[in-house]
Amino acid sequence: MPTPMGHQRKLPNKSRTLMLNLDKSISIDEQYSVNPLFSKSICPKNGKSIAVVTPSLRVKDAVSRYAIGLCNFFLNHYEFVYLVSNSSTLPNVNVNSYESLSNNLDSNLDLFIHYSIYDPNLESIIEKHSGKSQLYYHGITPPEHLEQLDPITSKNCALGLDQLARLTSFSSYSSNSLFNAKQIEEKTRGKIKASEIKISPPLVTIPFSPQFKHQIPHKNQLKFISIGRIIPHKNFEATLEALSQLNMELDYTYDIIGSSAHGNYLTQLNNLIKEWNLDSKVNIHIGLPFEELQKRLKESDIYLSTSHHEGFGIPIIEAALLGVVPIVFNKGAMPETLIDKDLIVMDNSVNTLIQKIIEVTSNLTQKSVKIQDFVATEYSDEILLNHLVKNF
Repeated sequence: MPTPMGHQRKLPNKSRTLMLNLDKSISIDEQYSVNPLFSKSICPKNGKSIAVVTPSLRVKDAVSRYAIGLCNFFLNHYEFVYLVSNSSTLPNVNVNSYESLSNNLDSNLDLFIHYSIYDPNLESIIEKHSGKSQLYYHGITPPEHLEQLDPITSKNCALGLDQLARLTSFSSYSSNSLFNAKQIEEKTRGKIKASEIKISPPLVTIPFSPQFKHQIPHKNQLKFISIGRIIPHKNFEATLEALSQLNMELDYTYDIIGSSAHGNYLTQLNNLIKEWNLDSKVNIHIGLPFEELQKRLKESDIYLSTSHHEGFGIPIIEAALLGVVPIVFNKGAMPETLIDKDLIVMDNSVNTLIQKIIEVTSNLTQKSVKIQDFVATEYSDEILLNHLVKNF
């Protein structure tokens, strides 16, 4: 079994089966790369190992990107870093099984557990583990949003919320938003207080670099964009309705980009596009290559999110880092993700969304500069260090 990146020394037999070669996982497809500007010597390596654990790893999945990114990040702070999952479709990434992890639990091995859905193996692993462990809670999609779309995932979401009530023995807890931290407190009946949970933003795929300049708005045509699975609770019909009422006021195009789509809902959106005469303005893209997605994001002016549920909203932050101004509904963690209340549709109505679009387009450059400066500071690698590494 190859050793972790940069280390050639022989380990005791007990650790060897858990070892992972991160050479490929650090440099594979761009969607799995993480910020190359992370500080390399903020704190010394502590002589210990860490396992980054997630139930499944999938292509174009935000939690999977985060797990890969954390392996890269933790290499700067641990002697050995291991990636653990029972299911993976990622190419060229060496992944350890839950069984391997269970057989190699050690007090010198820290555990970083991603939690976003029911995990049948998790409780037994934590019960056996004598070292430090941290639960990072991404939030769980409300089961009712997926009940008709994906009954199996809906059931696992419901089981996950039930399981969350029993996950009270971790050394520490972190979450991507206070919104989700409060859910932990609610489900554990106050055994884990939201005030004790570290709020740490997830990794994004846009590097933090001064070379990214504030975008200059397109003079002739505005470009709107939304990114997310094409499923009903994303509520894309609200953005379509708002833009349909601005046809006479604005010259624009609108890209809706999703990794997958629910057939009936996609048909519904396409019918609305025709009904509201948006054929020449709106394009729905399914499964765009990552490079093309980022290209379209960089060329956009305004990001629209009218989702009924957002536990954090990584694409919104990635857009803002490029100077693309987000306008979002007041749902889930959005009020804390975006501090600028002028960009939040507080009553979640189409009429107010229209007003926000008009306000932002009239002052786009200033809004772009303000939001880009905010997110570049708020979601920096120093924040990740303080909230993740020091939380153990």
